[in-house]
Amino acid sequence: MHPAFPRVSPWWLPVLVFAALLARSAHAEDAAVYSDAAIVSHWSETKVSANSGGKSYHGPFGSQPVSLTLDHLPAHHWVKVTFDLYIIGSWDGSSPVWGPDLWSFSVRGAQRLISASFCGWGYAGNDEQSYPDDYPNAIHPAWTGVAERNVVDIKDSDRPKNGLYKMEVLFPHTDDQVILDFAGAYVDPPSEQQVWGIGNFEMHTFSAETLTDKDALPRLWEELAGEDSVAADTALWRFVGAGEKATSFIKEKVGAMGDDDTLSEADNLRLHRAHRIVRIIGGEGASALCFRMDHLSTEYANKYLGK
Repeated sequence: MHPAFPRVSPWWLPVLVFAALLARSAHAEDAAVYSDAAIVSHWSETKVSANSGGKSYHGPFGSQPVSLTLDHLPAHHWVKVTFDLYIIGSWDGSSPVWGPDLWSFSVRGAQRLISASFCGWGYAGNDEQSYPDDYPNAIHPAWTGVAERNVVDIKDSDRPKNGLYKMEVLFPHTDDQVILDFAGAYVDPPSEQQVWGIGNFEMHTFSAETLTDKDALPRLWEELAGEDSVAADTALWRFVGAGEKATSFIKEKVGAMGDDDTLSEADNLRLHRAHRIVRIIGGEGASALCFRMDHLSTEYANKYLGK
């Protein structure tokens, strides 16, 4: 018989195990992924159509609320939702004459994530929308942020007016159930064929306490005031992912501003976006910080809110 020797693990095995655990922690995404194929029955409205390329989407829907309910979520701190938003027909954007034509997305009992106007025209007098910012806090050209145009065939229309927007939003969430509410808000005759739909829906949950490192916040703060509103919107959602660290960073920046400071339009727009970030994150002190930002951006409110 061979003499008994104690079994010794290779020196590198604990290092390998630690590295694997660290990588898993850094990824921090739970196994639960909810996509169109598995959740069709969870929509309050189950109408499904196909775009001009044959891809299916939920809708089209009119000026009505539509909800999606998902249960039995794993333990998590964050939810990320991605989908294609179809804006179809004669959307009048931020027009003071024919609009505003709005679309919204919110978490039941919690955050409003998007409440924006969309314009499906694009000619003088009717060529403005708020998206990717919330209405009425910004004005951008029609079709800003659109990924594809004319993706849906519209009958009896000499000028197809529709587009597909790629949406990616993030919000803090811990409950085992989430109800997402989507809605159009406009009053137009049926002849306008003004509808919306959702395709390629996916939802991911994350167990990490934060998804954006605080070291990225100074750069993201600058991007919030950039001329590229789509890039600023991307920075906004990354800012949200820093959670309470984002709120603390914004509070420090706002605290350095005086009531008599003259803010540029870009700075005012950054305050609006920061206001939206703090509101989505929520938590203690969020309301007071939002109130403070409202008062700092008086000139901006006078210009866009009619105050």
